[in-house]
Amino acid sequence: MKALPHLYITESEGKGRGVFTALEIPKEGIIEICPLILIPAAQSAWIDQTELYNYYFIWDNDHLAIALGYGSLYNHSHAPNARVIYDFETEEIQIEAILDIEAGSEITINYLDDDEPLHGLWFEEK
Repeated sequence: MKALPHLYITESEGKGRGVFTALEIPKEGIIEICPLILIPAAQSAWIDQTELYNYYFIWDNDHLAIALGYGSLYNHSHAPNARVIYDFETEEIQIEAILDIEAGSEITINYLDDDEPLHGLWFEEK
């Protein structure tokens, strides 16, 4: 796992914990590379009954994934400042800045897949 040393976790108003940066991150900068724990999709009924329900994402048709590092802690935004890049070969995700991110800012990603905008979120946005 590779992360910038100036990332930190703190409370995000109305969202619980979030990932923030103490230093500016330039557009297209790699924020973090996160290895994954893959979980068979057939186990989703059990996982959905735990707190992990709020932290996993769909990896492929056969797996759910928990991202290590801060990967599963980035909050959602419809106007994010970062994006997730899936690396199926290495079973990792990369978090990349899509805007310049100012020091003290929360780093956010869009949880919805661009190919499936009607998928919806499992929580109410604040």
